[in-house]
Amino acid sequence: MNLDLDEDDDYDVEVDVTIMLLQLVSATRYLQRPEVPKSKHFVQPVFPFLDDERFKEEVRMSCESFETVLRKIEGHDAFHRPSNNSQSDPRLQLLICAYRFRSSGSSLSVGKTARRFGVSEGFVILCTGRYIEALLSLGGSEITWPNKKERASIKVRVLALGNFVTRIKSRL
Repeated sequence: MNLDLDEDDDYDVEVDVTIMLLQLVSATRYLQRPEVPKSKHFVQPVFPFLDDERFKEEVRMSCESFETVLRKIEGHDAFHRPSNNSQSDPRLQLLICAYRFRSSGSSLSVGKTARRFGVSEGFVILCTGRYIEALLSLGGSEITWPNKKERASIKVRVLALGNFVTRIKSRL
């Protein structure tokens, strides 16, 4: 940068400062990164002590099913890739994904999930990818469509709930 401030050099100084500021902004991911409040106080002291019914409300599976899935996928390469940063516990990653998947298209966002578990939004997305990769590697032995008998049973349960449309309209 030219620091000689003769009148003829004013334009050069402005261009130099502009270029320097542009380079600084381009090299910085955030000009002012907001602090996002989050806490792991729900995961560590609360989750392990939920009874099965409340656990199901959080992740849509029983504690026993959760532990079964965890045992089958925790050794998968997706959770043990070489990195400069150590990976989080596969149990936490499975909790995050199961919690996220429980929403069935409701308004549960990546951000809400991140705040619930005290992690970043990027981490929620990474966990989701790892979990899906590990599950898909299990193949048809673990992920299957219901057979004819199971579909009939599901149909009976759904019909027993009554008319969905009528119920929903009556609540509006």
